[in-house]
This record gives sequence, C-alpha cells and structure tokens, in this order.
Amino acid sequence: MHYGKVKIFDINHSIVSQYLEIQHKLTRTHLTDVPLYLSLEPNNPALAEALITSQRFSGDTTDMFLMMACLSLFESDERILLFLSGCLSSISAKVRAIIQTDISASWTLGAIALRLHMSESLLKIKLKNEGHMFSRLLLEERMRVAVNMLCSRHGYGQAVAEKCGYSSWSYFISVFHRYYGFPPDRYVSRQGLDY
Repeated sequence: MHYGKVKIFDINHSIVSQYLEIQHKLTRTHLTDVPLYLSLEPNNPALAEALITSQRFSGDTTDMFLMMACLSLFESDERILLFLSGCLSSISAKVRAIIQTDISASWTLGAIALRLHMSESLLKIKLKNEGHMFSRLLLEERMRVAVNMLCSRHGYGQAVAEKCGYSSWSYFISVFHRYYGFPPDRYVSRQGLDY
C-alpha cells in the first residue's frame, strides 16, 4: 500500500446517488458497519490524478462526467459502494461531515440540525436510532483531529487545543486523557514518537 500522495476530490450528494443507482446497488435499508473513512488505491493512479486535477467545480456536465469517471476507478473494491451508500443514508455521517468543516467551532445540536433542515428533537431521535449521541460524535471528531495533529507534528500545546475547539489547554488535556487513557504527551510517546 502506498501512502505517499493524497488527492482530494469533492463529489456531491447528487453525483454519488446517481452513481449508486447506475450500479444498481443503492441500498435503502439501515446500514451497519459502514466505514467512516476509506484509504483506497485507484485501478489507474495516473488517470485518477488527471481526473482530479481536471475538476473545475463549475457544476457543469463535464464535472459530472469527471466525478463519475473518478468513482469508477475505485469500483473494484466492494467497500466503496457500502461506504458511499452509508454516506448518503447515515445521519451520523452527515453530522460528522458538518463538524469536519470547522472542527474548532462551538457546535451545538441546534446548529447542526439547522444545517440539516430538521428540528433538534428529530436530529436527536435519528442519531439515537443509529446508536449515536451528538456530544459523542463531536468528541470523537475532535479527538481524531487532535491525535492526527499531535502524531504528525502539525501542532502542539495550546494550538492543538484551539484547533480542536478547546480554549483551555488544561481542559483539553483532561478530555484527551479521559478519551484515550493517557495525556497527549504519553499517548504520542507510546506511538514511538517524540512529543
């Protein structure tokens, strides 16, 4: 597996839905064990890079074909269809995606519900039906970003705390310790890295 380059290609909800319908594998049932993230190698890396580089975000027919072509490069991995289906149907995945747009924001259930065009109570019920709570999703996303920043050395101390939505470094350490069982410096050293 190659971990050198990462390319990001934004594909909207409509295109994903069309792609899955074309594949005749769009599931309308409740999905379980849907992966939150995938790390995949395309069948043709050079073509994938060319398609991603060509995207213009203009929303025209050309972009639609580029997105469909890019998705088709990953279709040999059966997890991609499960992942895409889960992204469309899972409220928790949508909540995570919104949180990821600004991990440092003071997100509330109400703010997320507003973005999803539903009431707070309906969002709470939908999350509960999927076995999730908003506060836990927010914590998981913040801790994921914190570990990534600490282990990749893209920040430390107060900078990491603020990026993850905590104004107090000591409170961040306390939350991190409760979540991972170790304070940040010990967690990083256990990963074989220097803090």
